[in-house]
Amino acid sequence: MTIFLALFFTILIGLILFIFYQFTNKSKWVTWIFLSLLIPIFIFWLYLFNWREPSKDRVESLLGFSIGDDIEVLRDDYYDELRDYDLIYKIKLSDKAIRQIDNNLQQISTFPLNDSISKSNWVKENQIYYYNKTQNSLFYDVKIDIRAKTIEYQETKM
Repeated sequence: MTIFLALFFTILIGLILFIFYQFTNKSKWVTWIFLSLLIPIFIFWLYLFNWREPSKDRVESLLGFSIGDDIEVLRDDYYDELRDYDLIYKIKLSDKAIRQIDNNLQQISTFPLNDSISKSNWVKENQIYYYNKTQNSLFYDVKIDIRAKTIEYQETKM
């Protein structure tokens, strides 16, 4: 979706530049300047819309176990400003990955309280696991829905 938005705005800016081009003398160097401006404009729009591959490694390192290879990213939002930082993923998991996660989370919930794993961060309601953690001025919020086979992950700077 972001590629289409970047392409749309690049074409829009290109049309505006083309209109200005019509009112200038049409020499070769003006044509090359006009064409060379479109590539940086396209890259700018891609950067502005944050076109990038989402990193499931970030989620796996927080959870402490693998979420599998067969995943589908349903939502990937990223905002990076001077004052705020949000990273939001919604990931669709395969049957194998969801079974593995459910087994790991059931093991964590059966560990004794004096175990090194902090079980107080995990809360289970029906077939949904919730996890909240604050670390290094970041607040992590994770929701794993076993029935819907999704992970929703959010990172917010405090």
